[in-house]
Amino acid sequence: GGVSGTTRGNPPPTFSSPFAQTDLTRADILKIVASASLEKDARVNLSGARLAGLDLGGLDLGNTVLDRADLRNANVKGTSFAGASLRKANLTGVKTDRDTSFKACVHPSPPR
Repeated sequence: GGVSGTTRGNPPPTFSSPFAQTDLTRADILKIVASASLEKDARVNLSGARLAGLDLGGLDLGNTVLDRADLRNANVKGTSFAGASLRKANLTGVKTDRDTSFKACVHPSPPR
């Protein structure tokens, strides 16, 4: 018989979010960010979300937690990640411009 009920290699709890391994659309993100902005000092936790190839251009994702998020080939032209957390996020092929802000970002891995 196999061992049941045990899982190995779970990520630390700081990386868990309701959107982990979830494919989100631009509209989803706008809704999530808007609802969080109603709560004082709320940080939007999008850890582990799948945002590959999305058009996130011009969005304010400041103070958002995007740890381990998949942002491959996303358009982030004019997007603000000021104060956001991007630990272990995948930023391969991300399209940035001079208006993209990573100011005071936590551990941004520079796009390769």
